[in-house]
Amino acid sequence: MGFPSSAWLEIQVTTQLKEVVKFILHGYYEERRLNPNARSWQWDYMSDEFNASHVGHTMHFLEGSMIQIRDRHSRGA
Repeated sequence: MGFPSSAWLEIQVTTQLKEVVKFILHGYYEERRLNPNARSWQWDYMSDEFNASHVGHTMHFLEGSMIQIRDRHSRGA
């Protein structure tokens, strides 16, 4: 009989463009997530973390906008 265990599972569906951005920038996210002592980057516009985070958020916004436009078009709105 085995011991109970738990694990996190994340499934992502993305566009090709977001895949490229993720490939380039994911290391910054992982490093920050795994380092509880990471410095605050939110207002440090010269930092790599600031740029990586905002490029990622911009990609998320663009994908959402494209899907919204596609859905409106398919409904004839």
